[in-house]
Amino acid sequence: MAFCSGPILGCSIIHNSAGGTGGLGGGLRTCAGVIANCIVWGNSAVTGPQLYQCSTPTFSDIQDWAAGGEGNLSLDPLFVDPDGPDNDPDTWQDNDYHLSPGSPCVNAGDPAFVPEPGETDIDAEPRVQQCRVDMGADETQFFVGPDCNTNGQADACDIAHGTSADSNGDGIPDECQVGDMNCDGAVDFHDINPFVSALAGR
Repeated sequence: MAFCSGPILGCSIIHNSAGGTGGLGGGLRTCAGVIANCIVWGNSAVTGPQLYQCSTPTFSDIQDWAAGGEGNLSLDPLFVDPDGPDNDPDTWQDNDYHLSPGSPCVNAGDPAFVPEPGETDIDAEPRVQQCRVDMGADETQFFVGPDCNTNGQADACDIAHGTSADSNGDGIPDECQVGDMNCDGAVDFHDINPFVSALAGR
């Protein structure tokens, strides 16, 4: 992909090659627009195999990326089977670039992203299925994280959506704080006061 000026959002640009700079069959070249929520991985070129002269991406997983940018990763995206059944990445028709349950790209896109009405991923599935958008073209249905209140949403999603409060900022919904008798979001000395009062007949 080369010489682009518009936004590149929620794309997976994988295992392309170019004889010169990134783009023209490699990664992304000379892109002035916004790049966000993307996966750019496994591309090859003489110079800048993943990105070359592009705007600083955000909330994207880019191989060998060390140039900063909010929310960016450079971690193996853990595709389901990037080599396919024949173990040959060059026969891309049988490669499976869906995200596996352990992928660092799940729920790692821009937390402020709001999909357009009816927006879908590459499989025509709803674009946000947990608390935030995934990186890349595939939106997974995998449940991520603990669900201490067993309401079917990860604790992080409950807190992000305001379904649950997190008074002490520890990532655990207040209603799940074992021993938090006074419901202040912290398990501390003050939680024993109701018992002391009851024992003392106050």
